[in-house]
Amino acid sequence: DIDGIDVVGGRGALRAWLDVRRGEVAGGTADVALADVEAALGAGLEPLALAAVAGRVGGRGLDGGFEASTQGLQFRTRDGLRWPGGNATVRVTGRDPAAPEREQGELRADRLDLAALSQIASRLPLGAPLHAALGRYGPRGIVQEVQAGWRGPV
Repeated sequence: DIDGIDVVGGRGALRAWLDVRRGEVAGGTADVALADVEAALGAGLEPLALAAVAGRVGGRGLDGGFEASTQGLQFRTRDGLRWPGGNATVRVTGRDPAAPEREQGELRADRLDLAALSQIASRLPLGAPLHAALGRYGPRGIVQEVQAGWRGPV
C-alpha cells in the first residue's frame, strides 16, 4: 500500500527516474511493460485491472499544480477494452483553495478512446461529480486530437 494505492498484483518490467529537489521527490518518469496488473487507487473504488500496459508515464509538481504525461501508452483491460496507444499531457496551475477562480489548465492528447478512458476514469480518485457525469453521459468514440484549456476549477 503506497499513498492510498493498493497494488494487488502484476508482472513485467518497470524502469523509473525520479527528480529530486532539496531532498524531496519533485517528479519522475517511468517506462512500463506490465501484464496482469491489478491495483486499487482509492478507497471505495473498483480495482483497475489491466491485462497488459506498456509505454511511458511521467509527472511533476508545479507551484500550485502539477503536470502529467504519457508517451505511446497503450493498454488492454481484462474486460477487453483496448487503448490504442497515444500521447497525452495535462497541466494544472494556480491551485489555491482561497481563490479557485485562479486555477487554470491545459490538456493535449491524441487518439483518445472515450469508452476506455471512461472505464479507467471510473476507477481513479477523481471525485464523485466527475464519476457521476461519466456514468450519466457514457462517452464513446475515438478523438483523433484534442487541445483544450480552461480557467477556474475543473
